[in-house]
Amino acid sequence: MPITVVQIDHQATRIDGDETSLAANLDFYQGLLGLTPDDKRPPFPGIPGFWMDVRETGQIHRIGWDQPSPQGPDQNPIFPHIALAVADITAAKAELDHRGTP
Repeated sequence: MPITVVQIDHQATRIDGDETSLAANLDFYQGLLGLTPDDKRPPFPGIPGFWMDVRETGQIHRIGWDQPSPQGPDQNPIFPHIALAVADITAAKAELDHRGTP
């Protein structure tokens, strides 16, 4: 049975973590696209980056990192990912468990 996705919550991708790359990316999303940075991004020691609000419905997370992930996707905030909001989290979890999907 399909899970009902109601919106994208956020999409996270890696970018180079140097100051020049971060500034260029921020300028693209804020200066060119007119998106607003989220000032509530928690500090991740050693992991630079920023979160951009896309209206009231979602975010783009840019993660400054140019090394392989030291851990798996469920344990590390630098792992590229897409987070979706679903209509019923309990039903979604049950369906994932039924399919053996972590």
